[in-house]
Amino acid sequence: MVWERRERPLLQVALDFVSLPEALRVAAKLSKADILEAGTPLVKGEGMKAVSAISALEKPTLADTKTCDTGALEASMAFDAGADAMTVMAFSDDSVISEAVEEAERRGKVVVADMMHLKDPIERAKRLKELGVRAVELHVGISQQRAYGVTAAELAELAGKVRELGLVVAVAGGIRPETAGLFVGKADVVVVGSYITKAPDPSKALEEVLRALGR
Repeated sequence: MVWERRERPLLQVALDFVSLPEALRVAAKLSKADILEAGTPLVKGEGMKAVSAISALEKPTLADTKTCDTGALEASMAFDAGADAMTVMAFSDDSVISEAVEEAERRGKVVVADMMHLKDPIERAKRLKELGVRAVELHVGISQQRAYGVTAAELAELAGKVRELGLVVAVAGGIRPETAGLFVGKADVVVVGSYITKAPDPSKALEEVLRALGR
């Protein structure tokens, strides 16, 4: 299983494009990525065919559906399209999350709970674990980064605390090589988007992040 505890974090690349051809053009240069993410803009812009196309690259694939209703249905859609994991919003009703988890367990897949916009992430993480969630993502969204000038670098301490609860922890939001190393020993997956996908040489940028993770 890809989403499990790690000594050194895996690198997930978020393909936050709205055009599938553009996403595939960049993805073709990311052979050393551990996980490819069909980003939310890509899923909304191109539908589940984007998930199918990304998963066809034969890398572990996460569909960033950000589900907050009809958990079983949207999980099923993502998994039918070839995703190994999909996301639910951690602020969603427990029933939504339980549905998605049940569908994932039935199919040997993974639900990742996105912890964006939570006032008490530790308490919610405890409840998520009770609901059967095994992996969470601490996430500073793009709008938050732009408005407040904050990135996931501020989440390193929190990541370690959530991880102590026995959950697999991913972190996302403006991570660069100079901040990626903060999460060694505190997170299991580091998610990087624009630093890699908008770089003149995405492959070189990916290598920089891997080196920062001690990989």
